[in-house]
Amino acid sequence: MKKLLFLLFIIYYQTGFSQSLELLSGNFPLTNNINTFSKKDLKDLPVFENTLLAIIHFNKIPNSNEKQLLLGKGIHLLKYLPKNAFFATLDPSIKLNEIKSFSSIAGIHKIKPQYKKHPKLNPDKYPDWILEGKQLLVVVTIFETLSFEKITQLLIKKGYTITELKKESNFIFLKLNEKQLLKFSLTQQKIKSTYLFITLVQVTNFLFTYIQLQGKSSYKKTCNFKKEKAKLKL
Repeated sequence: MKKLLFLLFIIYYQTGFSQSLELLSGNFPLTNNINTFSKKDLKDLPVFENTLLAIIHFNKIPNSNEKQLLLGKGIHLLKYLPKNAFFATLDPSIKLNEIKSFSSIAGIHKIKPQYKKHPKLNPDKYPDWILEGKQLLVVVTIFETLSFEKITQLLIKKGYTITELKKESNFIFLKLNEKQLLKFSLTQQKIKSTYLFITLVQVTNFLFTYIQLQGKSSYKKTCNFKKEKAKLKL
């Protein structure tokens, strides 16, 4: 009986133990699902620009050599997410056994829209400084491996008003209404939905504070939108 209980504990530890994804929008559990992650799960990951998008979390943060090995197999780690997780893009041709060959990988997960929304972007919490009549001033951050120009064009095509572009930082400043903001926040959307290429939607003032807290120079409006607009042929 003791051996059976011990075996059940080991199985639970290997497949059921979870870490917490600690984001501005809240804390979310990430189950260690690598042992049960299937070819179907891999195929079901969302695709944008022929790239699979996911959150990968690890038993420990990979070092630079391990990151290079991952990259060599088609796994590109992007922004770090506490704890021990990364936004990641995967080559669509990658094989499941290649992913599972990395013992440090604990789980692979779809990127849920609720991960991306700043907590102040709720109807009862809108800060005064982001309101312009019935419009909201926000900034979106996009995946660094995706085409900034194509995403900008797509946003315009979908009716979003771009007020400023900072290509070097992958920031797109938008003026939108609540209905448009909701499109970034729905629990489930189809693969071609707008939210896929966005890593974070946040209030503009918080972004400036964040940049200052990171030890960088304080934000100044140096982006000449007309020049950027001409470059992108909008």
